[in-house]
Amino acid sequence: MNDSRQLLVRHGAVVLFAAVFPEQVGVPLPALLWLFAAGALVVAVRAAAGGSLLADLIGCFLGRRYGHRVLALLCRTSLDPGSCVRRMQDDYARFGINLNKAIG
Repeated sequence: MNDSRQLLVRHGAVVLFAAVFPEQVGVPLPALLWLFAAGALVVAVRAAAGGSLLADLIGCFLGRRYGHRVLALLCRTSLDPGSCVRRMQDDYARFGINLNKAIG
């Protein structure tokens, strides 16, 4: 990450204030570049949060609708399927859901 971006990430509000205020009072400084950089960071954070939220919503829907089949598929594709099944059965048993009929 370049120095300007690091500065903006760490001290965003202060940097933007320090860039925009002098320009607004008439000092010819390029505040627009700082505003573009801040906007790009906001867009990147929103895109990451949106992608994470969408994946969680899809996972929640698939888990509620096809829970046993999805879990079985995930355990089949894991590196250690036996460990995956046991761990997931233990987790679900702890929270009151029994998966013996779906996997076993």
